Amino acid sequence: MSTASDSVPSTPAPRSRFSTFAFPALVIFLVLGGLGLVVRSSTAGGVYDLTLTELLAKRADHVGKDVRVGGNIQAGSFRDASGSGGVHLVFNIADASGNSLEVHYRQLLPDAFEEGREVIVQGQMQEDGSIECGRLTVKCPSKYQDENQTGQAGQYYGPKHDGQPGYQDTGAKPGDTRAPATAAPKGL
Repeated sequence: MSTASDSVPSTPAPRSRFSTFAFPALVIFLVLGGLGLVVRSSTAGGVYDLTLTELLAKRADHVGKDVRVGGNIQAGSFRDASGSGGVHLVFNIADASGNSLEVHYRQLLPDAFEEGREVIVQGQMQEDGSIECGRLTVKCPSKYQDENQTGQAGQYYGPKHDGQPGYQDTGAKPGDTRAPATAAPKGL
């Protein structure tokens, strides 16, 4: 025996509007929120990366802002202005055009720091036209040298020339991977 309720097909309960639109709306909200955070963080903490010429041309525009600028440590400009308040070192950086900028650095100097070396200075531009440096990077000289230059130990890196100081002829030819022949010790 069948009942009237068995013959009526069951219909699923209607879905609420909240469940229909909640998940896609939540996904869109999270994506847009994350995108907004990325954009805000990339523009808020920016550092102006400038040449010395660009920085000096618009010095007033950068006062109080973080800047990064490169140059060479000017010979004779380094001085220790430290007092009882801690380390305070002052030096100038210059570019090839003769532009110069005073840098105040209040930390210990990197080992490679010396006059004439190329540096990258990052810090806040001051009203007096100097930079209060928070990060100093000294560029090391290249380990690769120009052709026909001699290394520190007198080893010659350029093409072979007879009589060149520091040059030792091993008898090897270009592309030869064999070890050089050596004389046998006397008495054997």
